[in-house]
Amino acid sequence: MGAITGKCAECGTTFLYWNRKRDRRRFCDLICYREYIQSQWLRHLQRVGECWVSDGKRWRGGYVRLLRDFGDRWIFIGVHKLSFLWFRGPVPEGLQVCHTCDNPPCCNPYHLFLGTDEENKKDCYRKNRLAFGERHGMSVLTEEKVQRIRQRFISGGRNTKGRLAKEFGVSRRTIQMVVERKSWKRTQ
Repeated sequence: MGAITGKCAECGTTFLYWNRKRDRRRFCDLICYREYIQSQWLRHLQRVGECWVSDGKRWRGGYVRLLRDFGDRWIFIGVHKLSFLWFRGPVPEGLQVCHTCDNPPCCNPYHLFLGTDEENKKDCYRKNRLAFGERHGMSVLTEEKVQRIRQRFISGGRNTKGRLAKEFGVSRRTIQMVVERKSWKRTQ
């Protein structure tokens, strides 16, 4: 097993490598490999307005993930995080890559910024992107029903939590949370 001559697929330089287990190296170094991966990745982007949207498979929340080799292991990484790594630099421990455009598949590095988990959640809340109330996928009640529940409970009489729960098809605990404004806080 001796040295084999190869030609770099990215820059075209001739290089030597040792043939181990039928290894067919295509790149002279990691820099050329990185540039090749970037160029291949950029071919799979579409411009939607100012966003660069990847045509990869969507995962939870609409994010696109890729399986990448990081030397000792393969891991899934979001294309937005990969874009940030390539164009802006490393992501420090404890920080997340967040979007200014609020478009999960977007990987335009100028639409990305670093923030803590708390800052990301506050940004999401400030931009009204959280699913709450009727927009929440598990919601049984509507704002109109919540208002009626509160009005009827305040009026007293025979409107107990148990009766209201039966009438609106929810648990007694749900009625209690609505009445005490521990849930549906934004509804008057």
